[in-house]
Amino acid sequence: MNEKLDQQVIAELKLYIRDNGLNKVATALKKQFFAIDSTTVYSPSLPPVETQNKGIFGVLKQRIKRVKSTYTLGEYVDSLLKERKKKHPIDLDKFGIDRFYKNKVIKNKINPSKQKLLCFAVALRLNIEETDDLLRWAGLTLAEENSVFDNIIGYFIEKEIYDPIEIDQYLVEFGESPMFSVE
Repeated sequence: MNEKLDQQVIAELKLYIRDNGLNKVATALKKQFFAIDSTTVYSPSLPPVETQNKGIFGVLKQRIKRVKSTYTLGEYVDSLLKERKKKHPIDLDKFGIDRFYKNKVIKNKINPSKQKLLCFAVALRLNIEETDDLLRWAGLTLAEENSVFDNIIGYFIEKEIYDPIEIDQYLVEFGESPMFSVE
């Protein structure tokens, strides 16, 4: 074990990784068995509160609205960048994203990998829900129930720890590849 790393964080990460899979399964089962209407069984999450009382028609309208969204992944990333730059300056290079790569993503010239989207999430200081939304735009999810890497990233995002060097150190400590640097 690396003595420089905080042993408390290592212990918390081990518990987070162990317990997270169980919590995800329990939550999914609870949603399935205690669904408000029969359409919820087909969805990994409950419909928004405003559609829960409208029955199947309201749920379908909400789903169609999401599908017909005019945003592309690049436009969504661009809107996040603009929104976050108002709050604090963002140095994407520090998070493994150069301006050429960012521009390719924004112009939809490439489909970023899950790891690169997570780099954006950490760089933009997204919370866990916003991170899930970003990944969903690309058709991805955090697979915390069966991925040590995803659990570690999820842990740091939930704890609002956005230091790329620290995140990489703990990834390496748990036998995962670093996300922001090459070792």
